[in-house]
Amino acid sequence: MQTSSSRIAPLQLLRFVAAMMIVLHHTANLLYDRGLRDSRGLHPLNAGVDIFFVLSGFIMVYAFVDGGSRGAFIRRRLFRIVPLYWLLTLFLWSLAAGLPGGLNTIDGSLYALVTSLTFVPQVVGDTIRHPVLSVGWTLIYEMAFYLVFALCMTATAEATARRCMLVLMLVVAAGLVFSPTHPLLQFYSSTMMLEFVAGMGLALFHARAGDVLHRAAPWLLLAGLGLFALQPVFQIFGPRPLGYGVPAFLVVAGTAAIRLPDRFHGLSDRLGDLSYALYLVHPIALAIVARLVIDRRISHDPLLLWILMVSASVLGAMLCWHAFERPVRRRLHRRFLAPSTRRAAA
Repeated sequence: MQTSSSRIAPLQLLRFVAAMMIVLHHTANLLYDRGLRDSRGLHPLNAGVDIFFVLSGFIMVYAFVDGGSRGAFIRRRLFRIVPLYWLLTLFLWSLAAGLPGGLNTIDGSLYALVTSLTFVPQVVGDTIRHPVLSVGWTLIYEMAFYLVFALCMTATAEATARRCMLVLMLVVAAGLVFSPTHPLLQFYSSTMMLEFVAGMGLALFHARAGDVLHRAAPWLLLAGLGLFALQPVFQIFGPRPLGYGVPAFLVVAGTAAIRLPDRFHGLSDRLGDLSYALYLVHPIALAIVARLVIDRRISHDPLLLWILMVSASVLGAMLCWHAFERPVRRRLHRRFLAPSTRRAAA
């Protein structure tokens, strides 16, 4: 499959929106934990993760390079995900391991560091702990998806997607049938894997019936947003892929069918590029603002704290993108990727 800026631009914008949803969700949770506001009505914002997963499945198929090699695919994924994540993980782990009192919420052990850097779940007893950088749990799922996708790669996007969808569905089905007790098996057979399947299926349908989706785009978006809004009111859904995955699928389907005017492409690309840094940096930004403003009793005004925390997250993301993520990725692409494979991907 081939992509164009007019097709990718809305998805880039949605990536930023999904990242911002998670920033707002975590901000609300932090303020709630400090007794400063009730965050219950903002729980649907956590569905930014589900939007990311559906988007990832969609983009992997939609931006697939026919005849591309597994090696080039894996290198592009690693160059996209690893550098900034490793930098922030090492930064937090160094603080947790090196400060006299450590960091209360971060495990400074070598085991925590190794599992975080290798994108392996940190099993402790019969549970799985978050990585050193807490939001990294989603990247473990992403890396597992990329690995399966790479192993399933063949000459065309459609054949690759069908293989990958089948493998992931079989893994999830095995988890549902056999109900494994080991945390690793529970983690990797999670029904959240079906959100990647949904994204890949959507990409295949989009390639065949894009005009149908384009005509239905407003209704798909309204349905998705409506389900997000109703979920906390009625609590009508059980498993996360139903409560958040179905609305996320509808939102991605509607967004993928939108055609943005050319004048918005530059802005959407910049916001989309910023989304990954925003997702990784914001927990650190929120913690810094909480430590400097809330803990020192400078202000407990919820509105001011919202503004400070969101602004700090965006500014931190911009700094990481311009000073580190973009230049490092460019160097890696120039050094390790052939010109024909230096395609933008999610």
